[in-house]
Amino acid sequence: MHLFSKEDIVCVANDCVTKSKELLLNMVANKAASINLTSSYIYGQNNKDRMFYIQGEIRRFFRDNPEGDIKRWILWLNKICETKYGISLEDVCTQLGGILYNWLSDPRGLPDATTVRNNKRMGVDDEDRSIISNSVEKYNVKIEDCIKWICDLIIKRNYEGGLAEKSAIELLQNYLNIRYKAMFRVAYGKDNDDRSGIDVVIQSHNCNLKLQIKRISYVKYKSIKDSYDSSYSKEENRIDGYLIYDKNDGKIHILNLNKIYELVNKKCFK
Repeated sequence: MHLFSKEDIVCVANDCVTKSKELLLNMVANKAASINLTSSYIYGQNNKDRMFYIQGEIRRFFRDNPEGDIKRWILWLNKICETKYGISLEDVCTQLGGILYNWLSDPRGLPDATTVRNNKRMGVDDEDRSIISNSVEKYNVKIEDCIKWICDLIIKRNYEGGLAEKSAIELLQNYLNIRYKAMFRVAYGKDNDDRSGIDVVIQSHNCNLKLQIKRISYVKYKSIKDSYDSSYSKEENRIDGYLIYDKNDGKIHILNLNKIYELVNKKCFK
């Protein structure tokens, strides 16, 4: 078993399934195939091209629309899809949902773990393929589920992630200004460098902390967390810490700000 960890599955006799449909879709979409689902090719009216970098777009959206709501975000995304591919956002989600459904329906086509070279991809082994097939049957996964999941990822989760980044930057900058008299600058990471994985950077003359924003579900699934930790452990794309957020009562809440403050004290004031 390579893709899933023991903590992520439930077994009865020799039949194992993932603990939830959400975990199944998340792992297969983001870790099992040779490429991330949202890096797949989109077939437009007259051409095909890779999916645009959504995280870069949500950052640009909030820069141009500081108080922008999710309805404006949907319009923003739809305009990009129509301009880049000549099709709607709904059509793009339908294509990506279809790709995910194909991966789930026939996991034999997913790459073997021993052949995956990119350290962000995990691949699968025979035990993983069995878990995927069992889980698809248990949760009665249909193509409509996959389309809905990718729409939710592209629209809702990226919007929430953008809000979390924006909130974190404002909170961190305010804290650092008060605590250290504006010694630090808090900024977004690189817009279009998916390989770096850096969402927020805390900078000063002798300190450069790289942080990644993660939804609370990130810490629930050991296989996801372990994969990210190993992916960003090398010096050139090292992540110093994670900002964990959740959404309650319609608001974004950063759950571990105190740990980030402790990290600043430890790393920048040795």
